[in-house]
Amino acid sequence: MKLLIKHLCCLLALLLMLTSTASCRFLKWQRGELDEDVIQEETPNSYAAFGREYTLDDSDREAFSKMLKEALALMQSNAEEAVIDEKIYQIEDLFYHISDQADLAYVFFCMDGEDQTASEYYTYASEMKNDVYYEYMVMCQTVDASSYPYRAHFFEDWTENDFLEMRQYTEEISAIRKENDEILVEYRALDPEDDSFGAEMSRLYWEMVKNNQTLAKKFGYSDYASYAHEAIYERDYSHEELVLLREYVQTYLVPLCREALDSFLEGYQMLNPLDQLLISGWMYNDYGDVTGNPVEAYFASLPQSMGDCMSKVLQQEHAVFTNDVTAYEGAFTGYFYEDSYPFCYFGPGYQSVFTVIHEAGHFWAADSQGGLDIDLDLAELHSQGNEWMMLEFSKGMMSEACYNVLRTYKIYESLATIIVSVIIDEFEEMVYTGAASPFSDGLACLEGYMDEICTRYGGKQFIEEYVTDISTYWKFVVIESPVYYISYGVSAISSLTLFSEATKDYAKALSIYEELSAGELIPDAFLENLKQAGLATPFDENVYIAISQLIK
Repeated sequence: MKLLIKHLCCLLALLLMLTSTASCRFLKWQRGELDEDVIQEETPNSYAAFGREYTLDDSDREAFSKMLKEALALMQSNAEEAVIDEKIYQIEDLFYHISDQADLAYVFFCMDGEDQTASEYYTYASEMKNDVYYEYMVMCQTVDASSYPYRAHFFEDWTENDFLEMRQYTEEISAIRKENDEILVEYRALDPEDDSFGAEMSRLYWEMVKNNQTLAKKFGYSDYASYAHEAIYERDYSHEELVLLREYVQTYLVPLCREALDSFLEGYQMLNPLDQLLISGWMYNDYGDVTGNPVEAYFASLPQSMGDCMSKVLQQEHAVFTNDVTAYEGAFTGYFYEDSYPFCYFGPGYQSVFTVIHEAGHFWAADSQGGLDIDLDLAELHSQGNEWMMLEFSKGMMSEACYNVLRTYKIYESLATIIVSVIIDEFEEMVYTGAASPFSDGLACLEGYMDEICTRYGGKQFIEEYVTDISTYWKFVVIESPVYYISYGVSAISSLTLFSEATKDYAKALSIYEELSAGELIPDAFLENLKQAGLATPFDENVYIAISQLIK
């Protein structure tokens, strides 16, 4: 029997990965007032949200340890298979509880960065989750080395990667992961406006790089970039294909990004003031402040099961919206496995139409697939693809001129996302492989890497003027989501491909989107799932030619 080892391993990192999916946006969304009926109530000295209360304490850890001992005793005594299975299920359920409590603590940590109690809860819960996972790995190692009759049944559906994770897992690895959690907490406490931010950030980053490199070598990889690509994210495309993708981005999308932004600015200036306000509202304002209630209208237009599910992101039982100035500025989706339902967090400046739609895509897929054990490239297609379906739907909510301007802006935004994602990925590859570095460790080294890479994507001046403030931006993502960003870029390319289909046949594109979100997916096979649904892959040059035609 397999206790979802891959699932448990993913839970240690996946929520953190998805915290950055919506916060990848490069333009800060303006704050606005939110409808009172969807604001999460915050009760002083009470840590509850989504109808759940934070209750984690040492008794949970003690109960988990006791259950592991009981399971081993049953195996040693050659108890009936069904009896041992039941004990393993109990262990699994308790791990889900501990993991869900850790995720809940993370939400409280995000809701108020100055709440010391919330910070302590998050650190405590994260440590417990790491600790019980380590204990479980030790139990698995004991079973692996045994001659228990139950052994064959226990490991019957484990993969080679599962065995590698289990056999190499040590207390040192558990301690390193705890250190990385602590680094994140310390990083979140830094003030980006302080003169010392860059130096402090680089100090923490190099500590995390060192930890991650150690993890990679423990699992038999030369560097963390390779380890994350193959073992954590299990991407089904090669480094050679990524090099090809970078070339396509440089050739097609870098010049197109400049063209798209110039086209947007020209079109926006030609609109009358009221239409400019409309477009600005769609781009920046909180979703509830936009004329016509587009989010609710879009949900109502979808097939009933999809629309009903997505609409839950506006309900207090499933979402936290906060405009507190001390809250984390981002949006993310998680999943409570204990009770089998998703949840969302929307922080200050991250409550716009497309941010809500983005997270609704994650929410719908998580609900449909029974969790977040989804290939991350595909998971980002669920969110970004939903934005493009929303955009095509918006045709009926505004004039043709307004729609064309909004469409051009969204294309520009997506191109900027792709370019930055590829730059960040290449940057992290250089950091973790130490390729061609004349610099010593420190901030100067990191900035030197970034300057060198930008020259291949139009130059740093182009990136700063047309894409984002890259000198600042990378500092906010490489600690939050190490070696993750290429998934965001790859899925953005596929999402643009979906949009290209939607412009020709909206119903067909919606059907493709539904299949990729709620259909029977091939595990860890992003490219195969695209092909199965009828979409070209991001490594096909024709995809970039088609994208180039979207703003003609």
